Amino acid sequence: MHELIKPEEALVIQALSGQKNLAPLHLDLNAGHGEEKVMIDLIESSVKKESNKNMESPKLTIFLKIKGTLSEYKGERESHLFTVESISDLEKDVNKQLEQDISEFLARLNKTEVDPAGLSEEFRMYHHGKWTSKKTRELIRKLDVNVHVETSIISTGTLK
Repeated sequence: MHELIKPEEALVIQALSGQKNLAPLHLDLNAGHGEEKVMIDLIESSVKKESNKNMESPKLTIFLKIKGTLSEYKGERESHLFTVESISDLEKDVNKQLEQDISEFLARLNKTEVDPAGLSEEFRMYHHGKWTSKKTRELIRKLDVNVHVETSIISTGTLK
């Protein structure tokens, strides 16, 4: 065993693997509004991956869409989360934080040369010949990933 994956990171793997219904997402936001904690009960997610199909300098763009209910929020914006604009600002901050967290997690996976989310599949489909685990490790080591997250908070629960 090389490394342990935290439950939040397992949720990322599930989302990147295309699982539609996910467990609640807990986030600590660092968006300049002090210490903020957010919990989103995810209703659904969808992922789209686009690769450049190049084994020598592999690039992968991931588009992750998340729709969910804001079930808990703790931070300085708590009293302002009742307007569409404030929810929209929170969505943008969640997008930035998720993009950063996912990118850092994938960078760690690249260093350990493991592919639990199946990102190498986007390249294997276009490879002629036999695919080996060695090719997967080489690809993951060189893989450049760009992550775009789009969060939609469709409702709010009781915020505390």
